[in-house]
Amino acid sequence: MKKVLLILVCALFALSSVAFAASTGKISGKVTDLNTGEAIVGANVLVEGTYFGSASDADGNFFILNVPPGTYTVKCQVIGYKTYIKQNLSVNADLTTKCDFPLEVEVIEGETVVVEATRPLIQNDLTSSRNIKTAEEIQTIPVDDIEDIVGMTAGFVDGHARGGRMDEVKYLVNGMPVTDPMGQGDLGSSEVEIDIPELSIAEVNVTTGGFSAEYGNAQSGVVDVITKEGGSNYSGQLRYKTSEFIIDDHHQLQDIEFSFGGPVPGKFWGSRFFVAGQYTDDMGRFDNGTNKSFSINSSLSFRPTKKDKLVFNYMGSQAKQGEYRHDWSTTTYENEDSDFDNILDRSTSLLSSNVHQYANDNGYDWNEFLDQMGGDTTTKRWVLIDLDGDRDYRHEDRNSNKEWDIVDLNYDGDATDAFNMLDHVREFDNNRTQFQMKWTHNIDTKSYFEVQASQFRTYMKYNINEAINEDENMNGVLDEGEDLNGNNLLDKFGTDLFVDENNNDYIDASEVGDDPDEWMRWAEVPFGNAQDGDKFYLYGQGFTYYRLRWNEDEKITRTFKVSYTNQLDNYNKMRAGFEYEWYNIFDHDVDLASGGNVYGQNLGKSDLGGQPGQEAIRPTIFAAFAEDKMEY
Repeated sequence: MKKVLLILVCALFALSSVAFAASTGKISGKVTDLNTGEAIVGANVLVEGTYFGSASDADGNFFILNVPPGTYTVKCQVIGYKTYIKQNLSVNADLTTKCDFPLEVEVIEGETVVVEATRPLIQNDLTSSRNIKTAEEIQTIPVDDIEDIVGMTAGFVDGHARGGRMDEVKYLVNGMPVTDPMGQGDLGSSEVEIDIPELSIAEVNVTTGGFSAEYGNAQSGVVDVITKEGGSNYSGQLRYKTSEFIIDDHHQLQDIEFSFGGPVPGKFWGSRFFVAGQYTDDMGRFDNGTNKSFSINSSLSFRPTKKDKLVFNYMGSQAKQGEYRHDWSTTTYENEDSDFDNILDRSTSLLSSNVHQYANDNGYDWNEFLDQMGGDTTTKRWVLIDLDGDRDYRHEDRNSNKEWDIVDLNYDGDATDAFNMLDHVREFDNNRTQFQMKWTHNIDTKSYFEVQASQFRTYMKYNINEAINEDENMNGVLDEGEDLNGNNLLDKFGTDLFVDENNNDYIDASEVGDDPDEWMRWAEVPFGNAQDGDKFYLYGQGFTYYRLRWNEDEKITRTFKVSYTNQLDNYNKMRAGFEYEWYNIFDHDVDLASGGNVYGQNLGKSDLGGQPGQEAIRPTIFAAFAEDKMEY
């Protein structure tokens, strides 16, 4: 069934208490005579290294619209006055940066006044609950990703804004969405779904109250990341981080970041480029918590005419990750004497007040246990007791039968194998991409319109390598009852027996012939988890695997957005527009729970497959807005 979601958001002439939404800022000010205070008409105000500029009107006022976030040098010139240069002027998205020029009469031709801009203590037009982090600030604080930056904002706790759910926060890159439409991030809810190289970030804006009408689908917070574009000069950065200097650091972190940008050789249409990337290799805090990832962000901008600007942006990230689960962090030995000391080491954890009763009930020497406790029977605490008296506190009797077992669990003719149970949990493959196109047309100095289009794709797959030896009697022949995946073949030991690459809910290996009734469903996959007395998982008969066996999902979000901005006068800035989003959603996951129950879902259709006859899921959203920002 086709699902269509229509959302119409319209806020006409909203008061200045509503945050104005845009990915660019504004510079405004007044040009006056320093001695008389009178307005100077026709003064040229230019943002150096850019195409932005304006001229003061009859009252000496000027404004420059659509300025990307960053730090600039602004110059004011007029005949008969000294040139006035203001350096390090910071411009933030959605906000107005004041820049007044009190000019002195020129006595000697070519005189220049240079001053350093200072950030105002109070941002007059900042009426929302908002935290702004610039590129310079981000590079000086100990953060690794967008979530860390967002977490520094008052009101944000573990991805939740103002006590709301995580999927109530809207994440944007250059004003376009980068969240999973089904809200299935790493924490089970919405979050920024793409890794953004830190050196490509120009500014991060986190708003937790007073949203613009443009953000009609945000309830708790809005996070908008503005990325860098190439400048008028070549510049770049290279940064390397490692934890190898720390002794016995499990992370063994290797992290390389780079960025480079500037004008395109040949200066075709005033084109500029920028590219930034980051490669991370992290072994994790615990075993199997590995993360190998690469992310890249690139942009190419053109100015085919003085009034038009085109920007193309590509962002992508890939990651392969392991998974650490504490109750799987054990090793099962076929020979329970794992240290080969010819003793079955046994131990147990007890509350100190229960040790005496345990000794009596199980026939142990209480004085031996008392000695292990240091003779202290009054302090209530957990204690580890060695049961066999050799003061080796490992526990090798995994099945708690008090016998030294040697069993060939995987039927390979060798009973000396050891099985790391973390090999029986998931491995993740994540891939996210976003393409953006933005066209800005300046109608005149007071108005412009923007057309934006983007496609965001998020893909995640996880799987468990279920390598089970089918040849239980080790005769090299597929005997009755040994065919575990329904392909009528004796699979080579080490083969992942249960995969569903076409996502049709049948095990691929079993799809022999044309009759689906003869194929194997996930519900028929043999499983039966084994645990020791401490609830850690054991190899058992080879069927012990984490319950979440398979997932492959793909969500594509296409967005088209048009907006019009007009600075009506010195006090009113009007903005209106509309946005249309349409999706293609596919999600297939399999959960083999205890008791033979099979959970999960198989939704939609894509190139990844899907159930036969299943329709695609393609919901749409439409929104329109209009607002007026008043500044007095």
